[in-house]
Amino acid sequence: MLLPSKLFAYQDSVLPLLPEILRNLETPKTPNEIALALASTNTDPTRLIEALDCLYALGRIALSEEGKLYRC
Repeated sequence: MLLPSKLFAYQDSVLPLLPEILRNLETPKTPNEIALALASTNTDPTRLIEALDCLYALGRIALSEEGKLYRC
């Protein structure tokens, strides 16, 4: 996971995506729907996956049996 450091600026890390993802999860959505909603700000699918992993590890999102992500 890319985090800010001396080598990487905050904007280049996954951290700016976290609040954007949470804002988009007012209703449960699939990862593809989130990717489409964030297409204007995020063009790298790897960053999106890392951000989703981070939110899941922090207990901020969960995955339903239908494959949709929702806020905890």
